[in-house]
Amino acid sequence: MKHTIKSAIVATIVLIVLGLTTRISAQIIFISGQNETAKLNNRAIKRFENNDYDGAIKLLQKAIDGDHNNAELEYNIGTTYMQACIVDETVNYYDEASEAFKKALSLSPNNANYYYQLGSLYFNHAVVFNNGMNKITGSSNQDRDNYYALKSKRDSRFSQAEPFLEKAYGILNEKELILSSDELKMYKNTMKVLMDIYSRLNKTEKYQEIKQKLASMN
Repeated sequence: MKHTIKSAIVATIVLIVLGLTTRISAQIIFISGQNETAKLNNRAIKRFENNDYDGAIKLLQKAIDGDHNNAELEYNIGTTYMQACIVDETVNYYDEASEAFKKALSLSPNNANYYYQLGSLYFNHAVVFNNGMNKITGSSNQDRDNYYALKSKRDSRFSQAEPFLEKAYGILNEKELILSSDELKMYKNTMKVLMDIYSRLNKTEKYQEIKQKLASMN
């Protein structure tokens, strides 16, 4: 009963995480300047790059405490929470990451990348449940119950991811002809992730629509 999720390669801001199932990873944003916000953020980047996610979170939270309405800081702490979950499946910062990404969107509501990353967060959580499904190899009634319970949770996360990825797609689609190279990569990869979700949620018409759109661009 293997359910392997296809990889999604996401722009230059995103790395590929290899494995049986692939989750979407990102880098946090450098903030220019010499003020305290920039200094704390850029110290957090070094912690992030050294896989010290808790250390990065502490620095970013300190920066946020002094700058409550900075979308980039909210995005960065959300990304750090998400990356911690990717590196260690036993870590559960999904609620914290979701709250941070939503705060970033409240401050910058037309940012396709923020929508993309929030959708990616839910997609990544779905992968965790998918991995659990793949570990069930028995055929007892209990095994079947466990399998379908995990499938329900996985599909719920896919459903949560869908509208945010669709919003990212819509924003990028409106300016398709003037996208930067990085935006174009994110645009294409948003479509790939949506195709994966539509396939698993049996949304055939949406799947075919995006498939045709993507094929027309290659």
